[in-house]
Amino acid sequence: AEQSYARASERGRDPQPGLALLRLAQGRIDLAAAATRRALSTTDALQRTRFLPAHVEIMLAAGEVAEARRAADDLGAIAEGYGMEILGAMADHARGAVALAEGDARAALQPLGRAQQVWQRAGAPFLCARVRVVMARAFQALGDEDGAALELEAAKQVFVALGAAPDLAAVEAMAAPAAAQSAPGKGA
Repeated sequence: AEQSYARASERGRDPQPGLALLRLAQGRIDLAAAATRRALSTTDALQRTRFLPAHVEIMLAAGEVAEARRAADDLGAIAEGYGMEILGAMADHARGAVALAEGDARAALQPLGRAQQVWQRAGAPFLCARVRVVMARAFQALGDEDGAALELEAAKQVFVALGAAPDLAAVEAMAAPAAAQSAPGKGA
């Protein structure tokens, strides 16, 4: 991926937000945050929609929930202004992730559900699966381990089929503690 982003840059293409998300996956959150902050300096609203979802994800990973909220709100305003369903799904995913990070798992579920439905209808299994992972975290926060397990399993199947190894590893890490608690003799 790193070489592909370098080639894109050599050919005059902005490697963001993909390169920033790669840095996030590498645990280099400071570089990821700096890249999306720079990319968001554009004043063109539609151009910013390319970067805002990644910026929300990176800011949440950095613990910058207030900045993630501002980015999600910006994305939501742009989506409402253009009235485009796909932008709305991007905004709903961001809103749900931020609500969860703010400690309101219940409020996260409605926008996440809307985003999941749009991605399902649009035939975007990877994006749908990513939303399902956030929904699973919300279910876990609400104590609904069965709901969380169902969402994680559905996401896992997509990530396996697509060969999305980092996402698959994250799902398996989330599922491991729940599986340990539900093992026979545990928690009874």
